[in-house]
Amino acid sequence: MTVRLTVLLAVLVAVAGCQTSVEVNVAADENLNYYGGGPQSLDLYFMRVNDLARFQGANAAFMGQTAEKAVPGGISIGRYNVKPSEVRKIELGKQVDGYDHLGLYAGYRDPLNGTTAILRSVEIPSGGKILLRLGPRGIVEFAAD
Repeated sequence: MTVRLTVLLAVLVAVAGCQTSVEVNVAADENLNYYGGGPQSLDLYFMRVNDLARFQGANAAFMGQTAEKAVPGGISIGRYNVKPSEVRKIELGKQVDGYDHLGLYAGYRDPLNGTTAILRSVEIPSGGKILLRLGPRGIVEFAAD
């Protein structure tokens, strides 16, 4: 009886400690990343946020150089190319287990200044679903569902 109770408690603790996998539902505007007379695709980078204050304070000029560089307070977990009018579901799985926030870097083109970084963070919801709408010049919505 004691062995069964111990095994049952161990299973319950393991299940309680598991986070729901994270799913990001992306919807891009038909005029996504508009420059040069028309819409363009862009790259999205998702990150685990290990230091929210540093991540939120990241300098846009630093971010504009390249998304491949390390973002203060964040760890890159994936890059995805999104096209105008595209609707897609991105499964991040359990890559953010143990983290409270998911970070997003979107590399928009700015006709005057080159690449403009759009950097956001969102608290990971208990249900694991996040809605992301990308507009012509920036992120329209980035919220937990």
